Amino acid sequence: MNKLLYNNYVRRLSDKLHAQFNSIEAGYNFDFGPEFEIALCRVLLNCLPQKFGVCRGFVVDEEGNMNGDDIIIFAQDRFFTLRQGVGLDLTVKEQIPIEAAIAYIEAKHTLVLEGEGPASLHTACKQVEKVKTLCAMRESVKLGSWNPYVENPINYPAPAGFSINNPMYGVIFARNVKRTANSSDYLSSADIDKYFKGKTLLVPPGRTLATDLMVLGDSYVVTPSIKENGESFFSPFMSPTSDYGTRIVPGISYGVGFACLQFALDWIKLGKLPWDRILSNALELRTVVGGPGSPIKNN
Repeated sequence: MNKLLYNNYVRRLSDKLHAQFNSIEAGYNFDFGPEFEIALCRVLLNCLPQKFGVCRGFVVDEEGNMNGDDIIIFAQDRFFTLRQGVGLDLTVKEQIPIEAAIAYIEAKHTLVLEGEGPASLHTACKQVEKVKTLCAMRESVKLGSWNPYVENPINYPAPAGFSINNPMYGVIFARNVKRTANSSDYLSSADIDKYFKGKTLLVPPGRTLATDLMVLGDSYVVTPSIKENGESFFSPFMSPTSDYGTRIVPGISYGVGFACLQFALDWIKLGKLPWDRILSNALELRTVVGGPGSPIKNN
C-alpha cells in the first residue's frame, strides 16, 4: 500500500515521532536512567489532545495500594495532580487514582525478548498486568452511559472486544529490541517476526489483563485480533475473545502505535471520580451508598 488513508496520516505521524525522538536523543543518552521515559512523555504531550495528562508514576487505589512506575495517561480535565500546580517536571513521579487513569505505558529504550530481567518482555508484560489488575477494581462503566453521574437503564449488546466503557489500556513501547541481555546487536523487524513465529505470547489467565499494544522498534507491532470465519480482525483491547496478531509495518510502527492509542483514548469513558469518598474521609463523615455523589438511577 503506497499511500495510506487521510493523506498518509500514519506515515506522517511516524515521521514526526521519529524526528522528535531524534531531536531529544541528541541531548540525552537514552541508555541510562529515566531519560527515555521522559522523552516519550514529552512526545505524548505534543501529540495528544490537551484533556489528557501525561506523567511518570503509579496508579493508586483508595487504600494506598500502588502499581506501575513508568508512564500514565490520565484525565487531566477531571483530576488535578500535584505536579500540575508547580509546573511541568517530568522527573517527579505522581500517584494517579485508578478512577482517573486511562492508559499505562511500559517504556523501554531496549527491550529484551528472552529471560526475566528488568528490561525483558516478560517483566514488562507483568508490570502492565499488575496495573490493569489494580485498575480493574474500579467500578465498571456500562456501554452507553450518558455521564458518570447518571446511570443509563438501557443495556446495550457488547460488540466483540468491547465489554465496558472504561477499560485500562496497557502498552509496551520499545525503540530497540534484543534477543538476550548480552546480545550485541539489535534485532530487525524480520528477526523479531521470525522469533515470534510459533511462539505463544504471554497472556495471563484473565485475558483482559494482558497488554493491549506492543510497539517493538520502528517497524513491528503486536495488537489484539479477533478471528471470525477464518479471518482476523483488529481489536483495540484484549478481551476473552481476542488473541495477539503480529505485523511487520516498515517504518511506520510509531504511527500505527499512536493511532491505536488514540483509538483507545477515543473509546474510553471514565466513570465517577472518588471525590465523595475523599471528602467524606477528610471530614470524618460516613459515605452513604447511593447517597450524594452516587450515580442517579433512572428506573
